[in-house]
Amino acid sequence: MEIVARVAIAISLSRSPEELLQQVVDLTKEHFNLYHAHVYLLDSAGENLNLAAGAGEPGAKMVAQGWRIPFNTEQSLVAQAARTRQTVIINDVRAAPHFLPNPLLPATRAELAAPLVVEDRVLGVLDVQSDTVNYFSDDDTIVYTTLAVQSATVLRSARLLEQTEFALEEAKMLRRLADQSYQASADMNTAQSYDDILTVLRRHTILGQGAQNISLNYFDVPWLEDRTPTWILVLSRWSELPAEALSSRYPVSAFPSVNTLLKFDAPTIIENVSTDPRMDENARALYTQRFGAKSTVFAPMVVGGQWIGYVNGIYQQHTEFQGADVRRLTSLVGQAAALVQSFQRLQETERRIRREQTLHKMGAAMRKSLDTETILKTGLQAIGQELGLAGAAIRLASGEED
Repeated sequence: MEIVARVAIAISLSRSPEELLQQVVDLTKEHFNLYHAHVYLLDSAGENLNLAAGAGEPGAKMVAQGWRIPFNTEQSLVAQAARTRQTVIINDVRAAPHFLPNPLLPATRAELAAPLVVEDRVLGVLDVQSDTVNYFSDDDTIVYTTLAVQSATVLRSARLLEQTEFALEEAKMLRRLADQSYQASADMNTAQSYDDILTVLRRHTILGQGAQNISLNYFDVPWLEDRTPTWILVLSRWSELPAEALSSRYPVSAFPSVNTLLKFDAPTIIENVSTDPRMDENARALYTQRFGAKSTVFAPMVVGGQWIGYVNGIYQQHTEFQGADVRRLTSLVGQAAALVQSFQRLQETERRIRREQTLHKMGAAMRKSLDTETILKTGLQAIGQELGLAGAAIRLASGEED
Protein backbone atom coordinates (compact mmCIF):
# COMPACT_ATOMS: atom_id res chain seq x y z
CA MET A 1 0.00 0.00 0.00
CA GLU A 2 3.02 2.26 0.42
CA ILE A 3 3.56 2.06 -3.35
CA VAL A 4 -0.10 2.95 -3.91
CA ALA A 5 0.33 6.00 -1.69
CA ARG A 6 3.41 7.14 -3.62
CA VAL A 7 1.63 6.71 -6.94
CA ALA A 8 -1.44 8.53 -5.62
CA ILE A 9 0.68 11.48 -4.45
CA ALA A 10 2.47 11.68 -7.79
CA ILE A 11 -0.69 11.64 -9.88
CA SER A 12 -2.38 14.18 -7.63
CA LEU A 13 0.12 16.76 -8.90
CA SER A 14 -1.06 16.34 -12.47
CA ARG A 15 -2.98 19.30 -13.88
CA SER A 16 -4.83 17.88 -16.87
CA PRO A 17 -6.79 14.61 -17.24
CA GLU A 18 -4.48 13.52 -20.06
CA GLU A 19 -1.35 14.10 -17.98
CA LEU A 20 -2.96 12.37 -15.01
CA LEU A 21 -3.84 9.20 -16.91
CA GLN A 22 -0.39 8.94 -18.47
CA GLN A 23 1.15 9.27 -15.01
CA VAL A 24 -1.13 6.52 -13.70
CA VAL A 25 -0.09 3.97 -16.31
CA ASP A 26 3.62 4.88 -16.33
CA LEU A 27 4.01 4.90 -12.55
CA THR A 28 1.89 1.77 -12.09
CA LYS A 29 3.94 -0.18 -14.61
CA GLU A 30 7.21 1.03 -13.09
CA HIS A 31 6.47 0.64 -9.38
CA PHE A 32 4.65 -2.70 -9.63
CA ASN A 33 7.15 -4.23 -12.08
CA LEU A 34 4.45 -4.94 -14.67
CA TYR A 35 4.65 -5.93 -18.32
CA HIS A 36 2.08 -3.31 -19.30
CA ALA A 37 -0.57 -0.92 -17.94
CA HIS A 38 -3.23 1.16 -19.64
CA VAL A 39 -6.49 3.00 -18.87
CA TYR A 40 -9.77 2.90 -20.74
CA LEU A 41 -12.40 5.62 -20.25
CA LEU A 42 -16.13 5.10 -20.69
CA ASP A 43 -17.65 7.49 -23.22
CA SER A 44 -20.52 9.84 -22.35
CA ALA A 45 -23.07 7.52 -23.99
CA GLY A 46 -21.87 4.55 -21.92
CA GLU A 47 -21.40 2.48 -25.06
CA ASN A 48 -17.63 2.20 -25.52
CA LEU A 49 -14.48 2.04 -23.43
CA ASN A 50 -11.90 4.12 -25.29
CA LEU A 51 -8.18 3.68 -24.67
CA ALA A 52 -7.02 6.97 -23.14
CA ALA A 53 -3.45 6.22 -22.03
CA GLY A 54 -0.97 3.37 -22.31
CA ALA A 55 2.53 2.77 -20.98
CA GLY A 56 5.52 2.75 -23.32
CA GLU A 57 5.61 2.45 -27.07
CA PRO A 58 2.84 -0.20 -27.31
CA GLY A 59 0.53 2.03 -25.32
CA ALA A 60 1.26 5.06 -27.49
CA LYS A 61 0.57 3.03 -30.65
CA MET A 62 -2.74 1.71 -29.36
CA VAL A 63 -3.89 5.19 -28.33
CA ALA A 64 -2.92 6.55 -31.74
CA GLN A 65 -4.85 3.71 -33.42
CA GLY A 66 -7.97 4.60 -31.41
CA TRP A 67 -8.46 1.28 -29.61
CA ARG A 68 -11.86 0.81 -28.04
CA ILE A 69 -13.90 -1.97 -26.45
CA PRO A 70 -17.71 -2.03 -26.62
CA PHE A 71 -19.16 -1.92 -23.10
CA ASN A 72 -21.21 -5.09 -23.63
CA THR A 73 -18.36 -7.25 -24.99
CA GLU A 74 -18.64 -10.56 -23.11
CA GLN A 75 -15.10 -11.87 -23.66
CA SER A 76 -13.37 -8.66 -22.57
CA LEU A 77 -11.90 -8.51 -19.09
CA VAL A 78 -11.94 -4.69 -19.25
CA ALA A 79 -15.62 -4.55 -20.22
CA GLN A 80 -16.46 -7.11 -17.52
CA ALA A 81 -14.81 -4.99 -14.84
CA ALA A 82 -16.74 -1.92 -16.03
CA ARG A 83 -20.09 -3.76 -16.07
CA THR A 84 -19.70 -5.52 -12.71
CA ARG A 85 -17.78 -2.66 -11.04
CA GLN A 86 -15.54 -5.35 -9.58
CA THR A 87 -11.85 -6.04 -10.01
CA VAL A 88 -11.33 -9.09 -12.24
CA ILE A 89 -8.22 -11.30 -12.50
CA ILE A 90 -7.12 -13.90 -15.05
CA ASN A 91 -3.82 -15.44 -13.95
CA ASP A 92 -3.32 -17.57 -17.07
CA VAL A 93 -4.73 -15.85 -20.13
CA ARG A 94 -3.79 -18.74 -22.42
CA ALA A 95 -6.18 -20.97 -20.48
CA ALA A 96 -9.03 -18.45 -20.66
CA PRO A 97 -11.44 -19.48 -23.46
CA HIS A 98 -12.49 -15.92 -24.39
CA PHE A 99 -9.15 -14.13 -24.06
CA LEU A 100 -8.39 -11.86 -27.02
CA PRO A 101 -4.61 -11.69 -27.58
CA ASN A 102 -3.10 -8.31 -28.44
CA PRO A 103 -0.43 -8.41 -31.17
CA LEU A 104 1.29 -5.40 -29.57
CA LEU A 105 1.49 -7.23 -26.22
CA PRO A 106 2.49 -10.80 -27.17
CA ALA A 107 4.08 -11.68 -23.80
CA THR A 108 0.95 -11.13 -21.69
CA ARG A 109 0.34 -14.11 -19.39
CA ALA A 110 -1.75 -12.63 -16.54
CA GLU A 111 -4.19 -9.69 -16.48
CA LEU A 112 -6.04 -7.65 -13.86
CA ALA A 113 -8.75 -5.07 -14.57
CA ALA A 114 -9.91 -2.66 -11.85
CA PRO A 115 -12.84 -0.27 -12.45
CA LEU A 116 -12.40 3.47 -11.94
CA VAL A 117 -15.43 4.23 -9.79
CA VAL A 118 -16.28 7.44 -7.95
CA GLU A 119 -19.60 8.20 -6.27
CA ASP A 120 -21.14 5.08 -7.82
CA ARG A 121 -20.20 6.24 -11.31
CA VAL A 122 -17.90 4.21 -13.58
CA LEU A 123 -15.34 6.46 -15.29
CA GLY A 124 -13.29 3.71 -16.87
CA VAL A 125 -10.97 0.77 -16.15
CA LEU A 126 -7.33 0.41 -15.11
CA ASP A 127 -5.97 -2.65 -16.89
CA VAL A 128 -2.57 -4.11 -15.91
CA GLN A 129 -0.72 -7.10 -17.34
CA SER A 130 2.18 -9.33 -16.39
CA ASP A 131 4.38 -11.63 -18.42
CA THR A 132 4.29 -14.18 -15.56
CA VAL A 133 1.55 -16.74 -15.00
CA ASN A 134 -0.20 -16.47 -11.58
CA TYR A 135 1.36 -13.08 -10.99
CA PHE A 136 -1.66 -11.48 -9.26
CA SER A 137 -2.80 -12.50 -5.76
CA ASP A 138 -5.95 -11.80 -3.75
CA ASP A 139 -4.03 -9.06 -1.95
CA ASP A 140 -3.37 -7.44 -5.32
CA THR A 141 -7.12 -7.13 -5.79
CA ILE A 142 -7.26 -4.79 -2.78
CA VAL A 143 -4.14 -2.91 -3.88
CA TYR A 144 -5.24 -2.25 -7.46
CA THR A 145 -8.84 -1.55 -6.46
CA THR A 146 -7.57 1.10 -4.05
CA LEU A 147 -5.29 2.56 -6.72
CA ALA A 148 -8.16 2.63 -9.23
CA VAL A 149 -10.48 4.40 -6.79
CA GLN A 150 -7.83 6.99 -5.95
CA SER A 151 -7.11 7.49 -9.65
CA ALA A 152 -10.82 7.94 -10.34
CA THR A 153 -11.10 10.55 -7.58
CA VAL A 154 -8.13 12.52 -8.88
CA LEU A 155 -9.42 12.16 -12.45
CA ARG A 156 -12.79 13.60 -11.47
CA SER A 157 -11.06 16.50 -9.69
CA ALA A 158 -8.87 17.15 -12.73
CA ARG A 159 -11.91 17.14 -14.99
CA LEU A 160 -13.77 19.54 -12.70
CA LEU A 161 -10.74 21.81 -12.61
CA GLU A 162 -10.45 21.73 -16.37
CA GLN A 163 -14.15 22.46 -16.76
CA THR A 164 -13.91 25.31 -14.26
CA GLU A 165 -10.91 26.83 -16.04
CA PHE A 166 -12.69 26.48 -19.38
CA ALA A 167 -15.80 28.12 -17.96
CA LEU A 168 -13.72 30.98 -16.56
CA GLU A 169 -11.97 31.51 -19.89
CA GLU A 170 -15.30 31.37 -21.68
CA ALA A 171 -16.74 33.89 -19.22
CA LYS A 172 -13.76 36.20 -19.79
CA MET A 173 -14.18 35.88 -23.55
CA LEU A 174 -17.90 36.61 -23.31
CA ARG A 175 -17.15 39.61 -21.13
CA ARG A 176 -14.64 40.90 -23.67
CA LEU A 177 -17.16 40.39 -26.46
CA ALA A 178 -19.84 42.12 -24.40
CA ASP A 179 -17.51 45.05 -23.75
CA GLN A 180 -16.65 45.24 -27.43
CA SER A 181 -20.32 45.03 -28.39
CA TYR A 182 -21.21 47.74 -25.89
CA GLN A 183 -18.45 50.01 -27.18
CA ALA A 184 -19.47 49.38 -30.79
CA SER A 185 -23.09 50.17 -29.96
CA ALA A 186 -22.07 53.30 -28.06
CA ASP A 187 -19.91 54.47 -30.96
CA MET A 188 -22.76 53.86 -33.41
CA ASN A 189 -25.14 55.89 -31.25
CA THR A 190 -22.82 58.89 -31.52
CA ALA A 191 -22.58 58.73 -35.34
CA GLN A 192 -23.64 62.03 -36.92
CA SER A 193 -23.28 61.15 -40.58
CA TYR A 194 -23.16 58.28 -43.06
CA ASP A 195 -19.37 58.49 -43.02
CA ASP A 196 -19.43 58.13 -39.23
CA ILE A 197 -21.50 54.95 -39.61
CA LEU A 198 -18.91 53.42 -41.94
CA THR A 199 -16.12 54.42 -39.57
CA VAL A 200 -17.81 52.54 -36.71
CA LEU A 201 -18.41 49.48 -38.90
CA ARG A 202 -14.75 49.45 -39.97
CA ARG A 203 -13.56 49.82 -36.39
CA HIS A 204 -15.69 47.11 -34.83
CA THR A 205 -16.42 44.48 -37.51
CA ILE A 206 -14.77 42.32 -40.18
CA LEU A 207 -15.22 45.20 -42.62
CA GLY A 208 -12.13 46.71 -41.05
CA GLN A 209 -10.11 43.53 -41.53
CA GLY A 210 -8.79 43.63 -45.06
CA ALA A 211 -11.70 45.07 -47.05
CA GLN A 212 -10.68 47.40 -49.88
CA ASN A 213 -14.14 48.90 -50.38
CA ILE A 214 -17.01 49.40 -47.93
CA SER A 215 -20.24 51.04 -48.98
CA LEU A 216 -23.50 52.10 -47.37
CA ASN A 217 -26.19 51.48 -49.97
CA TYR A 218 -29.78 52.76 -49.93
CA PHE A 219 -32.73 51.70 -52.08
CA ASP A 220 -34.63 54.55 -53.74
CA VAL A 221 -37.78 52.93 -52.30
CA PRO A 222 -38.01 50.20 -49.64
CA TRP A 223 -37.81 46.73 -51.14
CA LEU A 224 -41.16 44.99 -50.74
CA GLU A 225 -42.37 41.59 -51.83
CA ASP A 226 -44.32 43.13 -54.70
CA ARG A 227 -42.07 46.10 -55.38
CA THR A 228 -38.43 46.16 -56.37
CA PRO A 229 -36.36 49.36 -56.16
CA THR A 230 -35.18 51.01 -59.35
CA TRP A 231 -31.89 52.36 -58.04
CA ILE A 232 -29.28 51.48 -55.44
CA LEU A 233 -27.88 54.77 -54.12
CA VAL A 234 -24.46 54.87 -52.45
CA LEU A 235 -24.85 57.08 -49.38
CA SER A 236 -21.26 56.73 -48.25
CA ARG A 237 -18.15 54.82 -49.24
CA TRP A 238 -14.71 54.11 -47.86
CA SER A 239 -12.50 52.78 -50.60
CA GLU A 240 -8.97 52.09 -51.73
CA LEU A 241 -10.23 51.52 -55.28
CA PRO A 242 -9.64 54.08 -58.09
CA ALA A 243 -12.42 56.65 -58.37
CA GLU A 244 -13.16 55.69 -62.00
CA ALA A 245 -14.14 52.17 -60.86
CA LEU A 246 -16.90 53.51 -58.64
CA SER A 247 -20.33 55.00 -59.15
CA SER A 248 -22.75 56.88 -56.91
CA ARG A 249 -25.69 54.71 -57.93
CA TYR A 250 -26.42 51.43 -59.72
CA PRO A 251 -29.60 50.33 -61.57
CA VAL A 252 -31.18 47.27 -60.02
CA SER A 253 -32.33 46.07 -63.45
CA ALA A 254 -28.71 45.69 -64.60
CA PHE A 255 -28.18 42.75 -62.25
CA PRO A 256 -30.63 39.87 -62.88
CA SER A 257 -29.43 37.90 -59.84
CA VAL A 258 -30.13 40.69 -57.39
CA ASN A 259 -33.36 39.02 -56.21
CA THR A 260 -31.48 35.90 -55.11
CA LEU A 261 -28.18 37.55 -54.25
CA LEU A 262 -29.52 40.01 -51.69
CA LYS A 263 -31.53 38.76 -48.73
CA PHE A 264 -33.96 40.59 -46.48
CA ASP A 265 -33.37 38.47 -43.40
CA ALA A 266 -29.75 37.27 -43.61
CA PRO A 267 -26.34 38.38 -44.80
CA THR A 268 -25.02 37.04 -48.10
CA ILE A 269 -21.48 35.64 -47.88
CA ILE A 270 -19.54 35.08 -51.09
CA GLU A 271 -16.07 33.73 -50.45
CA ASN A 272 -15.26 33.17 -54.14
CA VAL A 273 -16.73 35.81 -56.41
CA SER A 274 -15.35 34.16 -59.56
CA THR A 275 -17.21 30.88 -59.10
CA ASP A 276 -20.21 31.53 -56.86
CA PRO A 277 -23.32 30.57 -58.86
CA ARG A 278 -25.48 33.17 -57.11
CA MET A 279 -23.85 35.99 -59.06
CA ASP A 280 -25.00 36.79 -62.61
CA GLU A 281 -22.42 37.71 -65.24
CA ASN A 282 -23.02 41.45 -64.94
CA ALA A 283 -22.52 41.38 -61.17
CA ARG A 284 -19.49 39.09 -61.54
CA ALA A 285 -17.91 41.39 -64.12
CA LEU A 286 -18.52 44.45 -61.93
CA TYR A 287 -16.97 42.82 -58.88
CA THR A 288 -14.07 41.00 -60.51
CA GLN A 289 -13.07 43.35 -63.32
CA ARG A 290 -13.86 46.78 -61.88
CA PHE A 291 -13.50 46.09 -58.17
CA GLY A 292 -10.90 43.29 -58.33
CA ALA A 293 -12.94 41.39 -55.76
CA LYS A 294 -12.14 37.87 -54.59
CA SER A 295 -14.68 37.80 -51.74
CA THR A 296 -17.59 39.99 -50.68
CA VAL A 297 -20.28 40.25 -48.01
CA PHE A 298 -23.71 41.90 -48.11
CA ALA A 299 -25.44 42.74 -44.81
CA PRO A 300 -29.08 43.89 -45.11
CA MET A 301 -30.31 47.10 -43.49
CA VAL A 302 -33.80 46.47 -42.14
CA VAL A 303 -35.67 48.83 -39.82
CA GLY A 304 -39.28 48.63 -38.70
CA GLY A 305 -39.81 45.64 -40.98
CA GLN A 306 -38.71 47.66 -44.02
CA TRP A 307 -35.73 46.63 -46.11
CA ILE A 308 -34.07 49.94 -46.93
CA GLY A 309 -30.62 48.93 -48.19
CA TYR A 310 -27.47 47.03 -47.35
CA VAL A 311 -23.83 47.36 -46.37
CA ASN A 312 -21.30 45.82 -48.74
CA GLY A 313 -17.68 44.88 -48.05
CA ILE A 314 -15.35 43.99 -50.93
CA TYR A 315 -12.11 42.05 -50.42
CA GLN A 316 -9.37 41.73 -53.02
CA GLN A 317 -8.07 38.57 -51.35
CA HIS A 318 -9.95 35.35 -50.64
CA THR A 319 -11.53 35.72 -47.21
CA GLU A 320 -13.27 33.23 -44.95
CA PHE A 321 -16.01 34.72 -42.79
CA GLN A 322 -16.44 33.19 -39.32
CA GLY A 323 -19.90 32.87 -37.81
CA ALA A 324 -19.19 35.07 -34.80
CA ASP A 325 -17.80 37.82 -37.04
CA VAL A 326 -20.83 37.72 -39.33
CA ARG A 327 -23.21 37.85 -36.36
CA ARG A 328 -21.40 40.90 -34.96
CA LEU A 329 -21.57 42.61 -38.36
CA THR A 330 -25.28 41.80 -38.76
CA SER A 331 -26.08 43.16 -35.31
CA LEU A 332 -24.23 46.43 -35.82
CA VAL A 333 -25.63 46.92 -39.34
CA GLY A 334 -29.11 46.52 -37.85
CA GLN A 335 -28.33 49.40 -35.52
CA ALA A 336 -26.89 51.38 -38.43
CA ALA A 337 -30.13 50.88 -40.38
CA ALA A 338 -32.10 52.79 -37.77
CA LEU A 339 -29.64 55.68 -38.00
CA VAL A 340 -29.74 55.70 -41.80
CA GLN A 341 -33.54 55.83 -41.74
CA SER A 342 -33.39 58.64 -39.20
CA PHE A 343 -30.92 60.62 -41.32
CA GLN A 344 -33.08 60.10 -44.40
CA ARG A 345 -36.19 61.34 -42.66
CA LEU A 346 -34.31 64.34 -41.33
CA GLN A 347 -33.06 65.18 -44.82
CA GLU A 348 -36.55 64.79 -46.25
CA THR A 349 -37.91 67.12 -43.57
CA GLU A 350 -35.21 69.65 -44.39
CA ARG A 351 -36.03 69.43 -48.11
CA ARG A 352 -39.73 69.91 -47.41
CA ILE A 353 -39.01 72.95 -45.27
CA ARG A 354 -36.82 74.43 -48.01
CA ARG A 355 -39.55 73.86 -50.59
CA GLU A 356 -42.13 75.51 -48.38
CA GLN A 357 -39.78 78.42 -47.78
CA THR A 358 -39.19 78.73 -51.53
CA LEU A 359 -42.91 78.70 -52.28
CA HIS A 360 -43.48 81.28 -49.58
CA LYS A 361 -40.79 83.55 -51.07
CA MET A 362 -42.23 83.08 -54.55
CA GLY A 363 -45.69 83.97 -53.39
CA ALA A 364 -44.47 87.04 -51.53
CA ALA A 365 -42.42 88.23 -54.52
CA MET A 366 -45.24 87.65 -56.98
CA ARG A 367 -47.72 89.53 -54.85
CA LYS A 368 -45.47 92.59 -55.04
CA SER A 369 -45.72 92.78 -58.83
CA LEU A 370 -48.50 92.72 -61.38
CA ASP A 371 -46.07 92.38 -64.26
CA THR A 372 -46.30 88.94 -65.89
CA GLU A 373 -42.64 88.84 -66.93
CA THR A 374 -41.44 89.74 -63.44
CA ILE A 375 -43.67 87.09 -61.89
CA LEU A 376 -42.38 84.41 -64.26
CA LYS A 377 -38.73 85.34 -63.72
CA THR A 378 -39.19 85.25 -59.95
CA GLY A 379 -40.78 81.81 -60.18
CA LEU A 380 -38.06 80.46 -62.44
CA GLN A 381 -35.29 81.70 -60.17
CA ALA A 382 -36.89 80.06 -57.15
CA ILE A 383 -37.43 76.79 -58.99
CA GLY A 384 -33.85 76.79 -60.29
CA GLN A 385 -32.44 77.37 -56.80
CA GLU A 386 -34.59 74.61 -55.31
CA LEU A 387 -33.66 72.07 -57.98
CA GLY A 388 -30.05 73.17 -58.32
CA LEU A 389 -30.46 74.06 -61.99
CA ALA A 390 -28.04 76.22 -63.93
CA GLY A 391 -30.92 77.67 -65.95
CA ALA A 392 -34.60 77.31 -66.67
CA ALA A 393 -37.08 78.65 -69.19
CA ILE A 394 -40.82 78.95 -69.66
CA ARG A 395 -42.28 78.87 -73.12
CA LEU A 396 -45.71 80.45 -73.59
CA ALA A 397 -48.01 79.45 -76.39
CA SER A 398 -50.43 81.82 -78.00
CA GLY A 399 -54.11 81.12 -77.75
CA GLU A 400 -54.12 80.11 -81.41
CA GLU A 401 -51.63 77.27 -80.83
CA ASP A 402 -52.88 74.05 -79.38
